[in-house]
Amino acid sequence: MAESECAAVEIDTQALLSRVSFRTQNYIESVDPTEVAKEQFDVILCLSTAKWIHVNFGDVGLKALFLKAHQQLAPNGIFIVETHPWKSHRKVSKGAFSLMS
Repeated sequence: MAESECAAVEIDTQALLSRVSFRTQNYIESVDPTEVAKEQFDVILCLSTAKWIHVNFGDVGLKALFLKAHQQLAPNGIFIVETHPWKSHRKVSKGAFSLMS
């Protein structure tokens, strides 16, 4: 197929939307560890969160994030984490900025 020729792909929007959900929550505090494995996900996406979890909950918070995500991933699931450069992390840590304050 030439570059200018694109195959039209029909997407069943309703079927797709029934499988996709987005949540905003404090995953570290609000997710009960005993309930974690009951919900399984194909993909868990954490954007702009790892640094803030570390700033507010320390290493224990990061370990909780990875443990919960591991327990909630379906077989062959994907966990996507956006990382931040250490320079950015140190800058926030020195400013003692907290999302919890």
